[in-house]
Parts: sequence; structure tokens; C-alpha cells
Amino acid sequence: MLLFSKDRRHITLAISAIPLVIFNINELLLFGLPIIFNPILIVPFVCVPLVSFVVVYSAISLGLVNHVGTIVDWMTPPLLSGYIATQNSIGGVVLQFVVIALGVMIYRPFYLNYVGRSRQNNMTMSRQSELESSTLKTFLGDINQMMGSYVSKHDISRRVNHMLNNGEFLMHYQPQVNVTNSTKLSFEALVRYKDKTGKLNPPIFINDFYQLGAIKQLDQMVIDLVLNDMQSMPLANGCKVSVNISAESIADPAIIHLIMERLRFYNIDPENLEVEITEEAIITEDKQISKNIDALQALGITVAIDDFGSGYASFPHLLKFNFDKVKLDRSLLLNTQNEREKNLYQLLAKISEVTGCVLVAEGIETEQEKQFVEQCGIDICQGYYFAKPMPLDEAQVWANNKIQI
Repeated sequence: MLLFSKDRRHITLAISAIPLVIFNINELLLFGLPIIFNPILIVPFVCVPLVSFVVVYSAISLGLVNHVGTIVDWMTPPLLSGYIATQNSIGGVVLQFVVIALGVMIYRPFYLNYVGRSRQNNMTMSRQSELESSTLKTFLGDINQMMGSYVSKHDISRRVNHMLNNGEFLMHYQPQVNVTNSTKLSFEALVRYKDKTGKLNPPIFINDFYQLGAIKQLDQMVIDLVLNDMQSMPLANGCKVSVNISAESIADPAIIHLIMERLRFYNIDPENLEVEITEEAIITEDKQISKNIDALQALGITVAIDDFGSGYASFPHLLKFNFDKVKLDRSLLLNTQNEREKNLYQLLAKISEVTGCVLVAEGIETEQEKQFVEQCGIDICQGYYFAKPMPLDEAQVWANNKIQI
């Protein structure tokens, strides 16, 4: 189009596609052109890859070009990718150039046919100029957005791969304190990442796993880490440990079998395990989630909803599921010195009377907040006032001290 067109709009589109072509991102242009211009361009769209395959296969089969011996990053620019893939062979560059030239020549008559017919219909084109202008702007906007998405996903993938190969994931444990009976032990397991220098990083990396569609894999890794740690915890004294899993995992029918198999592998009693899911899971209408919750409870596993009140979940959402425990988010505790917020928290504290579930007040950081939630009738608290998340060895000491009281 840049070589053959005299239409300013077409030249503008071709120039805008240059950054994509340099980094070998051609899908947007290939799929977009037939839709935006003329369906007849689908013909070369199909023919070009077929011809390219025949030419490349023939050249390699005849020994004119080295076999591909190196996996090349998909964003490597054309010609350079041919050189690297064929073990630094100039023949690979020449072959790739020939394929590109053939593609241009196949597209040329179809494109010129479109241009010729469009010139014969200048009046129609004039009437549609506003629509075309809008379509072109939208297409260019989509290109910019998709380009940003490609680069972002590439960066995220590199970050996650670096974390997996350098450093380690480990669990920290924050106590859930029963203010009426301190010997009733429970912890929430929170994933952390320690780099090669020993620096501990907060779980901001979780969003990277979501972006890559790998959150289920992270959940599975966390389950293994937690169950392995639980082997050295005082489970015989009734200690429970809760593990957070995503909405994607709790909606997966395979999660039940996975948890059962890992419990057997680590020889952990299901009654010592709690599973926490987020509000996001209960605002959906996924029947599989309800089935999985029932299946976990049938095994003896406690199921809790985490951070209730932090999002869009409401009381009717809560009633759809038979939770054993509801954890009230710290955001509900803020500004409880005001009458309105205070009344709201006191009202939510009565959830247990309707649902029969245990309540946990999250985010307790001061003596005043502790006294307030106790006055609301909540016995189990979690927050920095009692203890920060701690590594396994410190959690073991903390638990043993409580047992001896």
C-alpha cells in the first residue's frame, strides 16, 4: 500500500503500520485490511501463506537454505529472524526477502483493483468520507491499544519467568486471634516472594499471574507450599490454616480432586484446612462454585469468604452460598467513630445470627478497634494489633506460646 497508493488516507494507514511490521506483528494489518477495504482482499490473505509455505518448504527440502535450528522470539524483525533461525545463514535472509516480495506481488493486483474501482465512485466515496475517517481513527486506535497490550504481556511474561527462575515463593502466616479463647489457633497463609538478594517482596506480582491467565497455576503452587508448611504446625492441637484461592480456581471442577490429592500426599487432615475465596466469586451465577463449596465442606474443609464488604457483594449474594466463615474487610471498620459507619458495622456483625457462620474482623490495628468489634459480638480478630504476617518459624513459636498459656 505504501509503494502503490496515491491516496493520502491509505498512505497514512501504511505508515502507522510500520512499527508493527518492524517487530513482526502483522495480524492486525492482515485481518483488518479485508474488513476495512474490500472482502476481495481475503483471497490474497489466504494465498500468501500457502505460497510462502510451498516456497520455504521447497527451498529447505532442496538444500538451498539451512534447516531451522534456533527458536526465534516472535517479535524479532523480519530478515534478522531469518538469519538467526537458519543458524546465521544469509540464505535464510534471501529466502525471507523472496517470501515478502511474493506476498507484495500477490496483494498488488487486488489492491490496485480496489483503488481503481474506488476512483470510479468518487461521489460515493465522498459521501462516505466521514464514516471512513471515523473507521480509520478507530482502527488506528485499536492498533495502538493492541500494540501496548502486546508489549505489556511480553514484559509481564519476562517478569514472571525471572521470578520463577531467580528467588523463591514462600508463605507468611498471620494469626486469627480468638479473644475469648486464645488457645484456639488459626492462621491465614499469605504468599510472598524472596529474590536472590533475600529481599522480601509484597504480593503485587499476583496481578501479573492474572494478566497472563496463570492464576490457577499460582493457586496450585500456594496450596502445595501451605500444606508442606502445615506438616510442622501444631495441628494436633486444633490449629487451622486458611489458604486463599482465586475465583477462577473455585469455579474449576478439578479443584476438588486437586485439593484431595494434595491433602493425601502431605498427610494433612482436611479439618485443619480452610479455603478463603474473594467476593468476586460470589457475585457470579456460576453453579459450579456452589457445588465446589459444598464438596469442600463435605470433606471437612472450612470455607470462608474473604474481604466481605470491600467490593460489590451484598447480603443477598452471601445468602446464595453456605459459608462457614465470613471475614469483614477493614474498610468497613474505618470511620466507625461516625454514627452511620458504626451502625453499619454493628448491623453486619449480626450476619452470623442469620447465616449461622463465624465472623472474623479483619484489619484490627488499635485497642479502640479491638474493643469496638468485641462490643459488636465478634470473637475472632485479625490484624497488626495482634501480629503481622510472619515466616513459618516465627508462626510456629507464636502458636506454641499460645498453647502453653
